Amino acid sequence: MGKKIKILYVDDENINIKLFEISFSRTYTVLTANNPIKGLEILSNHDDIDIVFSDMDMPFFNGVQFIQEAKKMHPNIKYYRDRIKSWGAEQKFANFERKLSKQKTNHY
Repeated sequence: MGKKIKILYVDDENINIKLFEISFSRTYTVLTANNPIKGLEILSNHDDIDIVFSDMDMPFFNGVQFIQEAKKMHPNIKYYRDRIKSWGAEQKFANFERKLSKQKTNHY
C-alpha cells in the first residue's frame, strides 16, 4: 500500500473543518487551517501536501485569492475550491469526494 494522500482543507467555519476531518481522516492524511493565512503557513511547512481544498468566502482573502497565492509557492499541488456558495457541508464534501476519487486513481 502506498502513502496516504495528504490534504490541506482551508475553511473559516470550525464546524466544516470538524466535519471534513471526520469524513476524510480515515482514508487520507488531513491538515486543516481556519483561515487563508494559516493555510499558507501550513503549505510552507509541509512540502508533501498533495491536494488543497478551500472554502470560497473567508476572512483576509477569498478562496480564489488564497489559491493564487498558494500556487506561487507550490504550483504542482492540485487545488480545488467551493464553486457554489449556497452548498452545505454535505454537498460540498460529496463534491470533494468525487474529486478525490479521481485523484486516487492517478496517485501512486
